[in-house]
Amino acid sequence: MDVVELKPTGLFSDLLQENRAKLADVMKVEDHPVGAVLVAEGDLPSKFFVLLEGNVTVHRQGQHVVDLGPDDFFGEIGVLSLEERNASVIATTPVKVAVAMGWDLRRVLDELPTVRQKLENAAASRHPYE
Repeated sequence: MDVVELKPTGLFSDLLQENRAKLADVMKVEDHPVGAVLVAEGDLPSKFFVLLEGNVTVHRQGQHVVDLGPDDFFGEIGVLSLEERNASVIATTPVKVAVAMGWDLRRVLDELPTVRQKLENAAASRHPYE
C-alpha cells in the first residue's frame, strides 16, 4: 500500500516516514460495504486492521462495546496473543481499511518496538472488554 495512506496520526504519530513505509509494505488496502463483518468473535486471528475511512462497531457476546472511526485500529489482541477473537467488528458505513497479516505484522514489530509497545498497551487495555 502507499505509505501516504498511513497518516502520521494515532498509532503512527511518532513514526518516521521510513518506519511507516515498513508497515505500509506489509499492508494492503481493502474496501468493505456497510454490514461487512471484518472480524468475527471466536474466529482464529490472522489480520490486523487500521481504519482509513468509515466507521465500525465492536460487539462482544452480543453487546455493544465501542464504535471506531478513522485512525483507529483493531485486531491487535488476537494477532499478538494468537488467541481466538474476543469480539466482532462490523462496518456501520462503507469502510476502507489497511490490513496486515499477523505474521507480517509481528515481523515488522520486531523492528519497531515503539509500535509494538503501543499495540501491547492497547491490547492490555481492551482485553477483556469488560
